[in-house]
This record gives sequence, structure tokens and C-alpha cells, in this order.
Amino acid sequence: MSARTAILLVLVLPAAARTAAHAQVPRFGGLDDQPPPIRIPSVRDGPRGATALSPALRCVRRDGTVVRVAGGWPPPPVDELRVASADGFGMLASPGAAVLVLPDGQRLVGALDADGGKPVWVSPWVAPRAVELDGIRGLVMPGGTLQAATAEDVVELRNGDRMTGIVASLAPGKVTVERGSGDAAERFEVAMQDIRSISLVGTDTPWRGVRAWLVDGSVIDAPDAEWLGGDNLRLRGLAGAKLPMMTVPRRSVAAIQRGPGAARALASMVPVAAHPEGTPEDRRREHLPLPRAAEGTWSLDAPPLEIEGPVVLRYDGATQASRLTMVVQRPAPARAAGTPEIVVRSGGREVVRERLGPDRATVELRAELGPGAFEIALVTPDGSVTGCFAVLQQALLLPAE
Repeated sequence: MSARTAILLVLVLPAAARTAAHAQVPRFGGLDDQPPPIRIPSVRDGPRGATALSPALRCVRRDGTVVRVAGGWPPPPVDELRVASADGFGMLASPGAAVLVLPDGQRLVGALDADGGKPVWVSPWVAPRAVELDGIRGLVMPGGTLQAATAEDVVELRNGDRMTGIVASLAPGKVTVERGSGDAAERFEVAMQDIRSISLVGTDTPWRGVRAWLVDGSVIDAPDAEWLGGDNLRLRGLAGAKLPMMTVPRRSVAAIQRGPGAARALASMVPVAAHPEGTPEDRRREHLPLPRAAEGTWSLDAPPLEIEGPVVLRYDGATQASRLTMVVQRPAPARAAGTPEIVVRSGGREVVRERLGPDRATVELRAELGPGAFEIALVTPDGSVTGCFAVLQQALLLPAE
């Protein structure tokens, strides 16, 4: 059996989805025609705490140029883009729904149901699909959290306990977990109603085509996509869809990316942290904190990164030239405390230096990087830690062309 990891919960689709989206609305039933154990969001529902994203899109073309397209105006064709994301930042998640996570990173908002006594996942967007352990990475119910499953599968219980072992089977109403081996092996059955999440050990698989992040927390892939005027995005050839194509209202689209190579989130890279050159011994910390990524589902899989300085972060770069783009923000409590600087270096030379302060709480940064390692430093003129804090929003590496 291959096993995997789990991810988060999601939002109800906004009211605009009521008319324009060709949603794959499921029909529940099963042998006893009972309602599902968890009600999934419907495209007919009104918004419930949905992330407030602007209808304006920030579009990065293949040549690296950035254009902003206001609501109602058609964005550039999808095949001319690397990425596009709605203006504004927010986690694409909300209590009240569950998520099925696939090995390629797709996340299907929905609920577990039964069909002929076998578990089936039903979703507003795709046709009901059989839940097979070799075909999923994890399952998170309302109130659950992502668990790290490395050597063994992890079942998170509602009472806060965690059970590790091998998930041997998953039925609509229970999960069977094997623990131990040989004569010491034991099998335990856990009622589904007592479970918050199931995380399975496994290997990730690559994705192809176009990936769309929706404001309800769904992450869906399709071989191709196109804009229909300025109001809708059409995903063609959607796997498992009841219709050969799906149309999503633009205001329900948080972001799109054309292929995994079109962008890489800085949050997916682990840097080496060092003190800025010349830091006196009495100001050196025993342990320098690495950037902290926010949990949850975020557009372009690029969660906010919190950086606490003074610090120099060294990243292993790509083998080719690339562009680093991000929006640097300072939370209100830190804005009046000092004037730190964020510095980007590539190939041993400084390429960008931006001052932050009460009058510059938000800075849009772009840096041209050469092949190989690069550095991001957050420093203060006097080496003080006071106010040396920043949040990197949608920090992305884009291949240069």
C-alpha cells in the first residue's frame, strides 16, 4: 500500500457560482439511501466567511512582465501566462467541510459517502470517485489538521490522540489500522465519526497541464484552460468530471498556474540561516529562526513566510537564471519600530535593496537572479532586532526567458 499526507478544510463557493459554474453536484445515497455523514458545500449556498479577494488579477506573462487586469476585462490567454492570482492575500480554507488530498497535490472539497458498501468521495466539482488507499494521500475531516506521515500512517482522533500504523482498509463508517508485525500484530477498528484526519505515507506524483486554486479551497488540474471573456475560466478535459469541461466564475478563481515548472514557491525551499556579516558576538543568537510558513491552503501553494531578523537566508537556486517576485509586508505592530532593509544578492553581488518603515509598510519586490545560490537578508542599520520582522507574500521563483 502507498500512503500519503493530508491537507485542509475549505470555503463554501461564493454566491456568484450559483449561475455560471457547471458544478458537478453529487447525489447522495448508498445502499440505505441515507444522507452523507458530512454535508458538503453546495454551489447554491451563499458565501460563509469566504476569503476577500479582489476581482483584479495579477498576471505574470511568459516573458516575466506583470500586468494587472481589473474585473470585467479579459486576462491574457492562459497559454501566454506563467501564473495569475487574484489581488489580495488570504487562506483558502474555512471550517465546515472536508478535503480529499491526491498524490499529485489536488484537493477535492467534499464528503465521504457510500456506494454499494464502498467508500466514495463526493464533491461539488467532480464526479463521485471510489476512495482507494493507493490512490489518495490523505483525508481531513472538519476540525482536523495535517499530520506528518513519514514511516507510518497517522490517524488523528477527535479526542486529540494519534494512532500510528498501517491503514489496512477504509469503509464508509470505519477505518481498520494494523499495528505491529508477526505474532504481535493487532488490528483496530476506529469509527469514522471519531476521526479528524487520516494521513498516509506515500510518494508524491507530478502534475501536468493547468492547476486552478479556487476560493472554496479546491485545487483542481486540467489538461488545458481558457478565459471566456472577462468573467469565467473554462477548464477542459477535467478528469472524473461529469461534463467534458467545467466553467468557473472568475471571482471563484484564486489563482492559476500553467504547469509545475512555471513557478516555484519560495516556501517549498529550505534555506541556511546565518548572521549578517560583522554581527558582534554579543548580538549573535544561539539559534537563528528559519522562515515560518503559514499553514493551510494558499494561492499558488505560496503561503506567507514570516522572517525574523537580522538574518541572511541562503537558498540553493536553479541551474538557470530566474526572477524572484514577492510582496514584502510589515505587520502594524512592527511598522513604527525601526527601518529594516530587505536585501537580495545573487552571484555574490547585491541586486535589490529596499528600505521598510512606517511610510513603506508594503513593498513589491522583483529581483533578477543568475544561476546558482542566492541570498535574502533582513537587516537593520545598527544590527538591532527591534522591528526587524517582515512577511513575504506570494514569494515565487519564475524561470527567466
